[in-house]
Amino acid sequence: MPSPGQRTNDFSPAEMAELLGVFIDETGDQCDQLVQALLALEQDPAQADQIAIAFRMVHSIKGSAGMLGFDPITAVAHQLESHFERLRSGAVGVDRRTIEVALACVDYFRGCNERLAQAAPLEHGESLIEAVKGLAAAAPIPAPPAESAPAGPQATLGEERQRLVRIRLAAGLGLPDAKAQLLLKRLSGLGVVVRSDPTPAEFAAHPDRRVLDVVLRSGSTPAAILSAADADGVESVELDPTEPAQSATPPQPGETAGATSVAASLAAPEPAAVAETMRVAVDRLDVLLDLAGELVVNRARFAQLVADLAPVFRKPAARTPEWEAHQRRYGELVESVDQLTRVVENLQRGVLGTRMVPIGPLFGRFRRSVRDIAYELGKEVVLEVVGEQTEIDKRMVDELGDPLVHLVRNAIDHGIESAEVRAAAGKPVIATLRLEASHRGNEVVIAVADDGGGIDPEKIRGRAVARGLVPAERAAALQPRELIELIWEPGFSTADAVSNISGRGVGMDIVRTRITGLSGSIEVESTLGAGTTFRIRLPLTLAISRCMLVRLADTPFAIPVEHVREIVTVAPGQVLSVAGRRVCDIRGEFLPLMDLGRVFAWSGGPPPDEPQAAVLVIRAGGRVAAIGVPALLGTRDLVIKPLDDNFRRVRGLGGAGVLGDGEVCLLIDAAAMIDMAVRTSAGEEPR
Repeated sequence: MPSPGQRTNDFSPAEMAELLGVFIDETGDQCDQLVQALLALEQDPAQADQIAIAFRMVHSIKGSAGMLGFDPITAVAHQLESHFERLRSGAVGVDRRTIEVALACVDYFRGCNERLAQAAPLEHGESLIEAVKGLAAAAPIPAPPAESAPAGPQATLGEERQRLVRIRLAAGLGLPDAKAQLLLKRLSGLGVVVRSDPTPAEFAAHPDRRVLDVVLRSGSTPAAILSAADADGVESVELDPTEPAQSATPPQPGETAGATSVAASLAAPEPAAVAETMRVAVDRLDVLLDLAGELVVNRARFAQLVADLAPVFRKPAARTPEWEAHQRRYGELVESVDQLTRVVENLQRGVLGTRMVPIGPLFGRFRRSVRDIAYELGKEVVLEVVGEQTEIDKRMVDELGDPLVHLVRNAIDHGIESAEVRAAAGKPVIATLRLEASHRGNEVVIAVADDGGGIDPEKIRGRAVARGLVPAERAAALQPRELIELIWEPGFSTADAVSNISGRGVGMDIVRTRITGLSGSIEVESTLGAGTTFRIRLPLTLAISRCMLVRLADTPFAIPVEHVREIVTVAPGQVLSVAGRRVCDIRGEFLPLMDLGRVFAWSGGPPPDEPQAAVLVIRAGGRVAAIGVPALLGTRDLVIKPLDDNFRRVRGLGGAGVLGDGEVCLLIDAAAMIDMAVRTSAGEEPR
């Protein structure tokens, strides 16, 4: 039975499930584009091209919802589409009320998507419909002087005219009627579909037919039309063909062989090559990545076996035919392992590549958030986005939304001053908030920066003592950098009053926890009066990590190489006690020092005072520490698995992997390790 708000349609449950997934994905994209157009219109209401884009997005949402029987969505979209038609014609103008109501409609569409994904009934939008109808009462915009009459939306997009789009479907394509409906929906986003031959219902009656002719009235470019008609299962697309269609099956009595071209005078252009794409569930990619990870482990196992066998085939005291035969076979084994290594590495890169997506859409979501928060707080803020094409693991994109929301809200609320304060300080009244992403080595670096007032260390000192986060005597001895680090403490806040934006003392500790859970780190840099930058560092992928291996007693440990600043050998005279803290002198830089064996109280390790084989200088979250290790084992690619699912959480450990010989290797949490190093060097308990 259909849920409330959804009328019956002719699709089977399996077909409906497939179409629903496409509807939610495409409507989400269309909402994003609609928001971008609305925000652009808020800045410049005279942008006819943005009005046309908004109209097409709403028209597409309406058509898709109508096809699937989502009447509440169709009703709201129909009213909004009618108003944008009035805006296109110049009958009314764009004002703040128009933007507010249209954004509320976008929120409604997104809310409907969430309810559809959860199989929940749709909510009717009568209040929104009435609000959109109220926009029609807006005063008409004055007619411009005849000599300076601006070009309408169609001038930007091209003259609207009818085009014939001929689509040839691949042989043996399943559900051709559903595919035809989806193609018609995509084309309707560019204009008005006048007719199609055959109709989707006729496709269902004759599934062997492969040619779909669509008469489209649109002002879009040929490239845009060809792109919209190209989809998975489409063999070719022609625009305004001069030859009649050759159907895969003879037309039945009363049917036509194909629609007559309405633009026969236009020479048919060569269709541009469009990359074929298909939607794949992320869970399936996760399975492939897990399998690739298992191959990485097994390849390492083969490499280890080859290394173990090498001494057997060194030059013997006497060469025998039997030994030479074995040596040849061993050489073939070495060659096979080398080939396996190349294949596994290529497969690993390929699978990882399928999960990488541009970070631009994630950043784009914040244009609306920045606008709403700034408006609510009475501030003027412009958002700058840099590095939209930087690619990041899809799973990380899903997890980064909430931490970035916290950082953006805090930047506007706490960091950016009011217009009056900025003007008095000689700063631009309009503040700038920048989201930036870039690749640096094996890391993705994301920065959230503002040009606001910065973080006041003295204010933090007072609040930390008042809230009981640190004793007064310890707070008095803290340096500005150490004071700023207190913002990560649970319950800390510098807000003078609680609002619906921030000020409850929750958020920043959650941000660090979420980033650490992604095997990343976050650091903050702030200059009083000039602004603050939060910098997030993340590995390229969550599953496979390049690590430095060390050994403690009989157990190997690993730390991601992006957290290893350097490896040094330390003489006993370089280990000092400064103000009761155990530190290590690294070229004049005094770093808190602790031994790995003391961190985990590992049995069988060297005594705490025994010189270590090496010292790892590690960094995370803007802090640096030195960790003494008994032995170094080199670097390896590890498939990292979480420990929390099966074991209690151990502070300082972030997961585990399996080495080539089957030995379990524990992954060190660099941020937690540095925190313990600081506490231990000060004489506190490491946990």
